[in-house]
Amino acid sequence: MRVQLGRRGTALGLVLALLLGLLAGIGGQPRSASAALGTGDFLKASGTVLRNNSGAGSIVNLRGTNLGGWLTLEQWMSPLGEGALSRSGWSAIGSGSSGYANAFDGNPATRWTDGTAQTASGNWFQLDMGSQRTFDHLSIDATSFTGDSPAGLLIQVSTNGTSWTTVSVIKDSGNSQLRYLTLDQVYTARYILLIQTGTSSNWWSIAELNVYQADDYSMRTALYNRFGVSAADTLLDGYQNTWITAADLDNIQNMGMNVIRVPISWQELVNADGTWKSGAFTQLDWVVSQASARNIYVLLDLHVMPGGGCPWASCGQAGPNPNGFWTDTANQDLTVDIWEGIADRYKGNPAIAGYDLINEPLLSYSETTAEVATKSAVYDRLYDAVRAIDPDHAIFIGAFFGFDKIASPSTYGWTNVVYEIHPYDMPNAKDWDAQNTLIDNALATLAQYQQQWNVPVFAGEYSLYFFYDLWQKWVSGLNALNASWTNWTYKVTGTVSESGGANWGFYNTNTNPVPDVNNDSSATIASKWSQFGTGNFLANTNLINAVKKHTGSSPWMATVPIDQTGWTATASASGSGTPASNAIDWNSSTRWSTGAPQASGQWFQVNMGSKKVFDQISLETDATNTGDYPVGYQVQVSNDGSSWTTVATGAGFGHKMVIPLATQFAQYIRVTQTGSSTVYWWNIAEFHVFNEQPVSRSGWTATASSTESGGSASGALDGNAATRWSSGAAQANGQYYQVDMGSSRTFNRLSLDLGTSTSDYPRGYQIQVSNDASTWTAVASGSGTSAGLVVDFPVQVARYLKIVQTGTAASWWSIAELNVYGELERSRTGWTATASSTEPGGSAANALDSSLSTRWSGGAAQASGQWYRVDLGSSQWFNHIVMDSGTASPTDYPRSFLVQVSADGANWTTIASAFGTGQVTTVNFPIVEARYLRFQLTGSSGSWWSIADLKVYE
Repeated sequence: MRVQLGRRGTALGLVLALLLGLLAGIGGQPRSASAALGTGDFLKASGTVLRNNSGAGSIVNLRGTNLGGWLTLEQWMSPLGEGALSRSGWSAIGSGSSGYANAFDGNPATRWTDGTAQTASGNWFQLDMGSQRTFDHLSIDATSFTGDSPAGLLIQVSTNGTSWTTVSVIKDSGNSQLRYLTLDQVYTARYILLIQTGTSSNWWSIAELNVYQADDYSMRTALYNRFGVSAADTLLDGYQNTWITAADLDNIQNMGMNVIRVPISWQELVNADGTWKSGAFTQLDWVVSQASARNIYVLLDLHVMPGGGCPWASCGQAGPNPNGFWTDTANQDLTVDIWEGIADRYKGNPAIAGYDLINEPLLSYSETTAEVATKSAVYDRLYDAVRAIDPDHAIFIGAFFGFDKIASPSTYGWTNVVYEIHPYDMPNAKDWDAQNTLIDNALATLAQYQQQWNVPVFAGEYSLYFFYDLWQKWVSGLNALNASWTNWTYKVTGTVSESGGANWGFYNTNTNPVPDVNNDSSATIASKWSQFGTGNFLANTNLINAVKKHTGSSPWMATVPIDQTGWTATASASGSGTPASNAIDWNSSTRWSTGAPQASGQWFQVNMGSKKVFDQISLETDATNTGDYPVGYQVQVSNDGSSWTTVATGAGFGHKMVIPLATQFAQYIRVTQTGSSTVYWWNIAEFHVFNEQPVSRSGWTATASSTESGGSASGALDGNAATRWSSGAAQANGQYYQVDMGSSRTFNRLSLDLGTSTSDYPRGYQIQVSNDASTWTAVASGSGTSAGLVVDFPVQVARYLKIVQTGTAASWWSIAELNVYGELERSRTGWTATASSTEPGGSAANALDSSLSTRWSGGAAQASGQWYRVDLGSSQWFNHIVMDSGTASPTDYPRSFLVQVSADGANWTTIASAFGTGQVTTVNFPIVEARYLRFQLTGSSGSWWSIADLKVYE
């Protein structure tokens, strides 16, 4: 059934290619075969998580991306080329008396025209396609009949030729002779009516009329009909070998990711008659081998089902509900065959994360109980077919549109399964509040069913558009719940001006021409597709940087608004009663406004009074005028209000815009309008500047290699920029300044302010950390260039910090203020604690007394449901807890538990699902505001549960 010949060459060539792929990727660096995933990496579900070593090893949270647009194409994100519907059986009527068929006879030299000048409602053309057809594009070509394109056009569709629906056109990408129209949605209709709405002395001529469906099935059908299956597949091979290469897998690895979800079209594997293609597994074998060599798992996703598993083009075959997969048993039979072939091919392969049986399964938009039962039964049939061949790989089940739309695992006795969600709010792509609500609801529901069904949960697709802060909240929330994730998607062709579409991908903006698969020659199609390698895209740096923070195991340092006391604001112009100061008054009901329509060059500026460290800003309109965000923006910073440096530019994207920046150290911030609008003013109700929390310097001590006469090393820690530490000598390699922070702190950023000693910056530096002041680790190095220096580095947990001079200069080396940024420990003053049980003579308060020699303990073996609760006394922000069981009872750590928060002590929200592994247990989660904090066990152990010290951080 599965032959060894592949589209990349003979069986021998394929074997050689796979072996070489283990050692070197196309455009990548040589890889050791020993680095590939092995038997010990085999994943299985174990309760609410995936574990390696076939479910008996360590927790593995999958964090990665989708290879969308590769083995199945989507028009909005990849160069699909659209498939034209067959024109067989078409007929038409219209103004005039004849020649209607000339508009679809395949001859561009013939035409339909009524021979009269164009007049509004005077010319019309009605197409009858003979049966209900699904489509989302039209092309109206006047070919050589110059000037005969319609001056204006109304498009209507009908299923019966009597009741008509007006169609909106969202994009016209044609030219003066060819109108290529993208419709606002997928339509299913039999009749299309074109009505002239403009006027022109020219006749209206249609030489060629085509109707298209932009989905993978239609595109492939067009290629197969024109060139035959073999030649068409060769064209697709060329595209696929360009769209994803080994260099792309290097990019994914460099982002710290450990999984790729690979969407697959059924037509990639089998022919229309169900026979297997000779190169069915060529691309999959290649990507599995290449990914494995990079320690990246592969999730196989049958994205495009025979007949279509959902009604959208994104499922590969658009159509009405119910769609063809669910209503045609032959399509289901073929899908069983396909999954049996996949399971047979990859059973036992540790690089396979699992099998994603059906992408976005949907029988109707409002599925009934009966439809959910039908869906679940089909899933069970596929599950049984796979399990008969491969009993070991995890099977992924789509909870779409929710967990109530699929059977629970106990219904059919499913084991080793992962439930998959795809949370989107596409209609509100520019609404920060709506996207934030989506995240809150999705995380809460995920946590509920993860525990209720005792299964791992996987967020297989999602996008938070241009809201980078929400991207971080979402993925950090998934990490906290030990849920896996892959964003949709790795790359897209769109530009940043396309309503947020380009921000779906880590790489975007490729404006090269897309092939016309209906008319271009095979050589032209191949040539056009060859321009869509990732090297011809732009790196979406903001998104890459945002997501990279969460692919590893380091805690996330929350960035929060900094104090605005003493700030002043000015603007290029202000409307009556809306001064610039309203934007920084912490009152969202007041606003600054231009008082006039947006125009390029308008600006809003803040003087923060002194230099501040910051890494993002936010602009928020008032609640009434949510369209008053800037059409385009430029963000600049300055230390004197005169010389400005541009640090960000872009297009506006909603009523609340959070703009990430490379870490800055400046006093002034200016936002300049770069767009214009005749409809909207520009207003800012709230303007905030963000940074990580400064680590408290209380109790710090400092030493240095040398200090100027009369000076002190503590001068850099006293909160006074007018005092300083200085070396008292010319800069020389080896000089150092060292701080003992008194206890271990978590941090990843520092700033050095020179005050008035503007030339005393270090010409070279190395940042080192230590926990014993003896063994040091270098975490960053560089060269100073100005009076302010900010250094970012990977998250560190250390007590000692040393800055070593690595350059030379006649100037002394001085530091007026040294600050370290990361986490701020919350004061435990006023906290009270209770617990489900406490050992005799013990107290819940012992966990809060800052002493490791006392403890709270449950006084009994750990059992699910035991809890420990803290009342913080007031509502507080926090995103990290550290729980220490103490040196006297190091094995009393919680084996598995939930972290829950509440505003009232009665209604609780789960924000993390955690597993202790040793004396000190840490949990990081999205920053949350709450008064009550509760830990509740979900597992059992013969050990008691003890907490000697509990700390909470922001």
